[in-house]
Amino acid sequence: MNLKRFALFCALALASHGALASGWTSLGRLNAPTGFPQAGTCNLRVINHYWSSKPIVVPSAVNRYGPTNVQYAFALDLSSLRTFTSNSVALSRFKTAVDAYNATAGAKSLSATLSVGDFPGVSINLSYADAAGLVQGSGWGVAPSELQYYELQESCPQ
Repeated sequence: MNLKRFALFCALALASHGALASGWTSLGRLNAPTGFPQAGTCNLRVINHYWSSKPIVVPSAVNRYGPTNVQYAFALDLSSLRTFTSNSVALSRFKTAVDAYNATAGAKSLSATLSVGDFPGVSINLSYADAAGLVQGSGWGVAPSELQYYELQESCPQ
């Protein structure tokens, strides 16, 4: 009887763990990757382990910059953008970006990016049109020590 309970416990534990239950494979943390994502072939998601809720975000676009550099762009709502780019109140890129967004006139947008490869990083970006109609931008990146919170996972078609 105890063996059956143990087997049930193991099955439930595996089923509740998103990476195993849904075919997602961990590629490690952004500061120490254990694999390189197969951009364009596989789906990617990012888990921010800083937060106890461990929010998961999925990119909306992929930009390849050679074989060893990939940038993922995220079109997120403000709540998701806050938990994706801000790991501490004292170093809040989110608040700085929102303040800049609110102070900027004209068409504008906020987005997040995550870069994998030779130059890993996570940032929040403000794009806007200036008075001449030219697109301008500003960005705020997380500190290198914070890259440890971002886990990459991919799911590839069989």
